[in-house]
Amino acid sequence: MRGRIFAVQLLALAFAAHAAAGTLSVSVVDGNGHAMRDGVVSLIPNEESRMPAATTLLPVAKIIDQRNEMFVPLVTIVPVGGAVVFSNSDRTMHHVYSFATIRQFEFVLNSGEKSAAVRFDHAGIAAVGCNIHDQMITYVYVTQSPWTALTGADGIAHFDLPVGAYRTSLWHPDLAPGREVPATSVVIGNAATAVTLTLPRLPARAHASAHPGSY
Repeated sequence: MRGRIFAVQLLALAFAAHAAAGTLSVSVVDGNGHAMRDGVVSLIPNEESRMPAATTLLPVAKIIDQRNEMFVPLVTIVPVGGAVVFSNSDRTMHHVYSFATIRQFEFVLNSGEKSAAVRFDHAGIAAVGCNIHDQMITYVYVTQSPWTALTGADGIAHFDLPVGAYRTSLWHPDLAPGREVPATSVVIGNAATAVTLTLPRLPARAHASAHPGSY
């Protein structure tokens, strides 16, 4: 009986440790303090053995549409092992391609067609374009961390996390080449935590106005 009680106590302690969690808000701003949407914030625990597979929290299937000769959304997050279907809602044909080292592919989509699922088995970033319309570009961010999120129009990414210490990483399509990627360390307790990351960015691109936020 004593052994059974001890086992139950251990189970309760383990459950309590797993349930203990806090919230984190990461604000991403440019050098002028303006909020930056479409930033990818990822968190890695200092004890990486504690990190579950990205597929445990992130959807494994996403859709990237083509509307008004633009890819929508601009940035898509998928876990390692996840897949993307490309849909053509335009009246014109698109020739979708990527030369990314993590995944290379190309195919033609006529109006109203959808592609077969494109699977991503390696972490990294795949830039995707259209061979017919040079202004079209989208990015697939493939992550190993289940705690990866995109900043919204307010420039903020929100997380619910187990207590512990984490390292942050940040990527954005407008990250200036050769500049250090902003990063920081954060300790999550049972209370709400907030941090701000400042990102050195390129000048605004012509296609940015074509992604007003109706993703």
